[in-house]
Amino acid sequence: MRIGRMVKVLSDSNRKEVVSNSEEKRKIIISVFYPVDDNWNIDRQAFYIDLYNPQEQRFIDEWKNSGVDEGYIRSIETNIYTDAPMKKGNYSYPVVIYSPGFTCDRDSSIFTIKKLVEEGYIVITLGHIYETEFTVMPSGEIVEMSNELRDFNSPNMWRNLISIRKQDIIFLMDELNYINKEDEVFKSKLDISSIGVIGFSLGSQACFEAAADDSRIKAVALFEGCLHNTRVSERVAAGENSYTPHLLIKRHASSQKLRIDECHSWYEDMEDREEAEKRIKESIEQASIITKTQKDLYEYVKGYKSFVKLSHSEHMTFSDMPVLENREYEECLGGRLSIDRAHNIISEVTVRFFNEFLHGNTKEYENFINMETGYSELSVINADGEVI
Repeated sequence: MRIGRMVKVLSDSNRKEVVSNSEEKRKIIISVFYPVDDNWNIDRQAFYIDLYNPQEQRFIDEWKNSGVDEGYIRSIETNIYTDAPMKKGNYSYPVVIYSPGFTCDRDSSIFTIKKLVEEGYIVITLGHIYETEFTVMPSGEIVEMSNELRDFNSPNMWRNLISIRKQDIIFLMDELNYINKEDEVFKSKLDISSIGVIGFSLGSQACFEAAADDSRIKAVALFEGCLHNTRVSERVAAGENSYTPHLLIKRHASSQKLRIDECHSWYEDMEDREEAEKRIKESIEQASIITKTQKDLYEYVKGYKSFVKLSHSEHMTFSDMPVLENREYEECLGGRLSIDRAHNIISEVTVRFFNEFLHGNTKEYENFINMETGYSELSVINADGEVI
């Protein structure tokens, strides 16, 4: 199946840009992924680098500088065609909004995006300009990441970014009303009564906050959701709760015990053992906060919730990075996981979750996750992150 992609820039006249030192209004860039017209013919193969047109070389150079062969980067195939004609028919599609990790491009989880579109969704990826390493605008202009964000690690700054991203998501949902009524391509194609969100890493924190404050979001999938910079603990303390379905997919180190093991593994080869022990201690303290907010999320969601882990996966397994690095396996705490298999599992879990809670396929996800899934690497976990 071929998938179309259109890029749009939306400007929020009610907000000033605060991430960069400019006086402009806040802008977001989105990619809209959709099914292509069955009768459309094209005689060329699509490639991953097409996502960065007309600045493909900048993308290639970034990965070459990381030690990846240029020929390999150029050879990665996709089935995604920018500005391809949309599938004809009187269909409207549930909408899934995707918010990426910090510095990550909006289109950096293509493996899940493709699966969702193939299963009958329109996916809109949200680019948070000035947070991304670089952004290619429709004009071909490259917008670099804000210098102010390159070397900071302040909890308050993280919270500010989450707040900005939350407002970006809410603004995008507001704009969907106009797109669904007026856009030449997407008029009457969006089922805006069925909106779900996916967030990866920092994006998961923004999606959590957006769903907490906006009832238009009907289902939430958190990829590697670590909510330590969100207001989840404050919300629980204030007696707030949510009945919106939540899916949390964690990497291998999903519990405090495994997080401690992971922290030690990060610095086991560091020669300066005094510095290593200092970093281990700091990492374990951070892990404790992540574990607490994971428990708080479990308490906060009173409606349907599913916490699962993917054994031997790492944080970036939930993105395209392992593919771009030409890695066949992920290795974590003594185990090995095929990247292809990891991406297949993440995609199937996500699709089945949205099929139940956006498409209305009763019990599809619940039956899948509570019975034999066929994936030995996928486990249900409790609030502590321990396998049930």
